Amino acid sequence: MKALRYIFKPRSTNSEKDYKTPIKEILASSSLAYLLSPFRSKRLLIKIIWTVFILGFLFGSIYYVVLNIFDYFEYETTTSIYEINEKEAEFPTISFCETHDRDFNITILYLWFQNEDLISDWQNHIESYSDSEYGRCYRFNSGLNMSNQPIPIKKSMRGGLDDGLYLDFYYKRIHDSSSPIIYIHNVTDKPKTIYHRGKYISSGSFNYFNIKRIFDQKLELPYSNCFKNVFESLDYNYNLTIIKTIINDKKRKYNRKECLNECINLRFKEINPCNERFLKDIFILNDHNTCIQTFLKDSRNTEICLNTYCPLECDSFSLQIDKDSVEEKAIGNISSNINFSLPSYAGFNTYENVTRTFFALRVYYDDLKYTLIKQQPKIELFGLISNIGGTLGLFLGFSFISLLELFEILAELVYIKLMNN
Repeated sequence: MKALRYIFKPRSTNSEKDYKTPIKEILASSSLAYLLSPFRSKRLLIKIIWTVFILGFLFGSIYYVVLNIFDYFEYETTTSIYEINEKEAEFPTISFCETHDRDFNITILYLWFQNEDLISDWQNHIESYSDSEYGRCYRFNSGLNMSNQPIPIKKSMRGGLDDGLYLDFYYKRIHDSSSPIIYIHNVTDKPKTIYHRGKYISSGSFNYFNIKRIFDQKLELPYSNCFKNVFESLDYNYNLTIIKTIINDKKRKYNRKECLNECINLRFKEINPCNERFLKDIFILNDHNTCIQTFLKDSRNTEICLNTYCPLECDSFSLQIDKDSVEEKAIGNISSNINFSLPSYAGFNTYENVTRTFFALRVYYDDLKYTLIKQQPKIELFGLISNIGGTLGLFLGFSFISLLELFEILAELVYIKLMNN
């Protein structure tokens, strides 16, 4: 570099010449030679035009560079949606309970999955568990059987109704207001209760559920308020450890909805706002229920759980039921589709009882596609550098080589200053 040559070259005693001559020589042989144009021309008008254009391009480039920097630090995102095909897909877990019968006792009449009849050993495919709200409930494809022993998770190899789950059962219904409720979820999501989550199924008819999978991938801070590794962001100082059960169960994936339920229930137990009102008297009991509803409606209880103890996960998975298949569909005379002798099953002595106590589920993937919703930065760091480089190059012809030449000029100025002192 020329700056190194000037270090060993004798300098003139004329300080003005020491400043101008080397800088002009460097500029004249650099990519920034156009900066000398206002001084080269002998005509005043040309000098003014060059000066105006150079200053205009300089301030214009600075303006657009600042805009790009501000845009980058706004951390805006874009969302892309992809439809991805798979050769096989993990079949979801199906939990079902009875809304008014805590001793829910069913008789399996028909169990079929992927064109395979499983009725002979249905106990090896269905788990019985205790729901905190409904009592005894059942799960298909939970990874456990009736003996609480681990079993392989089932997978779908093809889409379509014939390759899904066929489940027919009956039970002694207590009264007409009671009804089974079904909740379809991921195998790693094992909620303590399916209260306010499930869908009611109708008796005496076939209930169809066409499901599809949705994966949602968000960006971490500062792009959004979620966390890739949720457990690193949790507040473990809370005296009762709100999501202790979720953390301890390695097979259970963190879910913010479950965490909020745990948090609000635990907060209710700690505050105990309605305990003194809880008596057996029916009027006091009504007051107690009103008190609980008031507590649940208090936004402060939800906010403290949302903001402190239950962070939002960046990567989430959900199962969505096709809207066209949510409604229960009755197919003709239900008894004509049941291949059994009525006297063999208690309660099936009349057609009316059959339509009240018989339930049929059909759960299936229409196809093995899943939807991926992926969040991406609107401007990444490399994009910011490219935008700044493009702006400076367009307006000023500036590049990284020009940057080195500027450092050369600065080094020359510093050297001359030191020599003059």
